[in-house]
Amino acid sequence: MKKEANSTWDVVGAALLALAIPLFIAVGLIAASLFGQF
Repeated sequence: MKKEANSTWDVVGAALLALAIPLFIAVGLIAASLFGQF
């Protein structure tokens, strides 16, 4: 594969990880608060 494609996917993967980590944390906090109510 071309280096351009690899670098592009590296950037996309890094962006997805940067977005996914806070989302997982937020989902975990929301789930904890919901289970805490029950």
